[in-house]
Amino acid sequence: MTDQPDLRASDADREAVAKRLHRAGADGRLDPDELEERLERCYAAKTFGELDALTADLGPDRPDGPASAAPAPAGGAGAPAPWGGWRLRWGSWAGTSVLLVGIWAITCIASGELLYFWPIWPIGFWALGNVAAGLTGWGQGGQGRGRR
Repeated sequence: MTDQPDLRASDADREAVAKRLHRAGADGRLDPDELEERLERCYAAKTFGELDALTADLGPDRPDGPASAAPAPAGGAGAPAPWGGWRLRWGSWAGTSVLLVGIWAITCIASGELLYFWPIWPIGFWALGNVAAGLTGWGQGGQGRGRR
C-alpha cells in the first residue's frame, strides 16, 4: 500500500483491504474462518503496516470487474473451467432433494404405509445432469466446450 508502514490508515483504506480479503475468500485463497479473522484485524488496524500484513501472502491483487470475475480457463482461450458454479448447481439439487424426500415422507406418514420412493427419479436425473454439465462446461456463460 505504502512505503511508510507507520502512517495511519483511513476508513477507505480499511475498506479497500476488506474488499481484497473478500475477493481472496471468493477465490479460495482464504477459508471462511481465516477470512473472518483477517476482516476483524482489518477493521481494527490503525496503520498501513497492519493492513499490509493482512494481504502480504495473497499474491498480486486482481482488478474488480466482470472481466476478472473468473480465473482464466485451463483448457485454452474461450474454454470454460470444469465444474464452474458447482456450489450453486449442487446446492440447489440438494435443497430440492430434501424437499422431495420430505414430501414423500409426509405422504407415507399420512397414508400409513410405505409408498414407492418416487423422488429417486427427479433426484437421480438432476444429479446426472449436474455431472454432465460439470464435465462438459455447459451452463457457464451460455457456452459449452463445443460452441464458440
